[in-house]
Amino acid sequence: MNELKPGNYFGEIALLSHLKRTCSVFSVSSTVCAYTTKEQFQKLIKGNPDLETRLFNNFNYYKDNWTKFLKMMICNIRGFSELNPKTLSELIYKL
Repeated sequence: MNELKPGNYFGEIALLSHLKRTCSVFSVSSTVCAYTTKEQFQKLIKGNPDLETRLFNNFNYYKDNWTKFLKMMICNIRGFSELNPKTLSELIYKL
């Protein structure tokens, strides 16, 4: 769980990766949110290379944590705990 502060954003993972949402968001007080389409988002990041770099760096952070989580979960399955690291990585890549 994470608490967003004024100026923070969410939803960028879905826009960058073509995935459905990766989290749920709720507000504990009055909140104003903006909405953008995928096309508008693509124009925004193409016109702002620094923003694009920052978003992709955040995406890679989430992706690394997701990969660690998947490895842990797979290794807890009987018969999978003895997979060598290369095979485990290949398995996760194909998910």
